[in-house]
Amino acid sequence: MVRDWTKDYFHEKYECYCDMVYRICMLYLKNESDARDGLQDIFLKMWEKQPVFENASHEKAWLISTTKHYCLDVLKSSWHKNEWHWILTGKSCRMRENRSIRC
Repeated sequence: MVRDWTKDYFHEKYECYCDMVYRICMLYLKNESDARDGLQDIFLKMWEKQPVFENASHEKAWLISTTKHYCLDVLKSSWHKNEWHWILTGKSCRMRENRSIRC
């Protein structure tokens, strides 16, 4: 379905799918802050790409796939792994000179 990407059209898409995207993020990330970041990043990506979909089910499938891959990327990132390590072990951490974080 070809349509011009206006703010109103984008807002309509956001209202329609924001709950679904947030729930998928929560399912994978198990953290409200990360889920809200994911919601924002997914819809920012949608706005930047302004993809054209054949129908609503393709639009929904794109959002589900994009959200899933976003969450998997977050989970496999070294920052996320270290963050959870700190939470689980209670270790305090400091920055090393090369800007990586060491516990």
